[in-house]
Amino acid sequence: MEAKRVKQMKRIPFVALLVMGVAALGTAGAAPASTAKGKPAKAAAAKKTERQEPEKAAEPVREAAPQSPVAINSMATMYYKGQGVKQDYAKALYLYKKAAAQGHMASVITVGAMYEYGQGTRADYAVAMQWYQKAADQGYASAQKAIGDLYRLGHGVARNEATAAQWYKKAADQNFAEAQCQLGYLTLRGRGVPADPLKARALFEEGVQQNNACSQHYLAFMYMSGMITALPDTKRALELDKLAAGNGNAEAQYNIGKANEIGWMEYSTDREAFSWYEHSASRGYPLAMERLAEVYEKGQLKQAEDPEKAALWRERAKAAWAAWPEPRPASMDGVRFMPQK
Repeated sequence: MEAKRVKQMKRIPFVALLVMGVAALGTAGAAPASTAKGKPAKAAAAKKTERQEPEKAAEPVREAAPQSPVAINSMATMYYKGQGVKQDYAKALYLYKKAAAQGHMASVITVGAMYEYGQGTRADYAVAMQWYQKAADQGYASAQKAIGDLYRLGHGVARNEATAAQWYKKAADQNFAEAQCQLGYLTLRGRGVPADPLKARALFEEGVQQNNACSQHYLAFMYMSGMITALPDTKRALELDKLAAGNGNAEAQYNIGKANEIGWMEYSTDREAFSWYEHSASRGYPLAMERLAEVYEKGQLKQAEDPEKAALWRERAKAAWAAWPEPRPASMDGVRFMPQK
């Protein structure tokens, strides 16, 4: 169960981004509310119902839904997020499918994501691939990137990083930042494509121009490990990782926590270090979980000793490593990534 929870922590942001896009479309296409008419008593009753049942705000969308795929999307998003109605992934999935059947590509991609992550249905990577393929074949970059992820991780298909790179490139060529970062990562590591740090750096820099957290973090990694300059450039690396941390990258959050702990930040504090470790751990990053366990075991970073919390974080870290799709990540803990002061 713990491993499943960790996987969900790492998966949710991609679906949430898709749903946010759907919500924006739905707002633009939603039908206006009809004006209530009739006797004063009926108007008063309507007002009373409005006060007692705030979810009635979704009614205009219900009226428009049979005619407008955008309105169906809007309502699906309400159920997905629990906005004005009780959250219900199954209803959301039903409505997204209904909009997708009318050719709404944002819904097509979201249905794929919900099958991939098991929201409103059991997880089914093969079905997710089918939905993503529909949108990818029409040139939608987010679907192309999603297919790349499935091949990179071996979800529903045989793991094939060369094929993943091909799909990432299709999306990266459309300036899709997340795909640029993933292709840059494979290129940096020489996985599925020939290793080429210069090409990797160029891809990361394109992502950085779009304020992409993944690209910010890996470009920071390159500066920290001396791949760009003759010696590691700690200042530039921390600048980039601070941006990535603020944008929600769990590995960067861990690094900024470590940088605060060892005094590399301009205003380093134990409380700041602890806070960044908490942020990182909440996003499922196992190194941060292990550090929190140690903090509570030894009473460090101005925290009281707490064996129960320490044991809890140890258990969560173990589950996180079991679910981790990549080799153990490099961080500032590694000697070769720590510049000489």
